[in-house]
Amino acid sequence: MTSQIIGNNKLTLFLSNDELEDLGLCKKSAQGVEMKKVVVEAMRTLGVEYCGDMEIEMFNGKQGVLIFAMVGLVSVVRHIVFDDLENLIEAVGTLNELPLKSKLTYCWDKYWLEIRDFNEIAERVSLLLGEYGQHVSPEDYHEGVLEEYGTVIEEDDAIMKFRLAFHNLSR
Repeated sequence: MTSQIIGNNKLTLFLSNDELEDLGLCKKSAQGVEMKKVVVEAMRTLGVEYCGDMEIEMFNGKQGVLIFAMVGLVSVVRHIVFDDLENLIEAVGTLNELPLKSKLTYCWDKYWLEIRDFNEIAERVSLLLGEYGQHVSPEDYHEGVLEEYGTVIEEDDAIMKFRLAFHNLSR
């Protein structure tokens, strides 16, 4: 499967005939709920989650199916890794704009900050935090490994809670 994000709310996918067959689908029956599951999985692989409605447009070809998915709002996931807690505390104190969701996990002697938000906000916040830590691409780790071997320090709103605790700053 080949997939690519186009803009803030579009995804394109190509599924070959063999891939369709592996999924138990054929070109004519690959519609509705089954195709939505494939699109959602492709988005998850790309590190993108969606909320809202999804519109799927498919074009059958000789070698497979080309799919365009338009979604309501796209949020992205970014990970920044900090070598020590002091760098993380200093970094979150510099933020003026806070992401909707952030999670902090300790794994492999590092602090993994996960940011989930709409594309523009997540990008700005991760760029600012990148001055204090390292950006990690989804291809460089497996999120399931973090969940299995890591220790979650803060599940929700980690950035806001650290700002409140260490900088006396609110949202």
